[in-house]
Amino acid sequence: MNRNLYALLVGINDYPKEHERLKGCVNDVNAVENYLNQRLADKLLII
Repeated sequence: MNRNLYALLVGINDYPKEHERLKGCVNDVNAVENYLNQRLADKLLII
C-alpha cells in the first residue's frame, strides 16, 4: 500500500510592524525542507 506524505511549510519573517518582525522563520522552513528531502530521498517527495 502506498501512502502519501504531504508537507506544507510556512515561514513568515516580514510582519507589518518592524518591532514584530522575526528573523529565523524562513531559515527554519528551509532547514526542515532540506531535512525532509535528505531523509526521504528514496521516496517521491513534493514540497
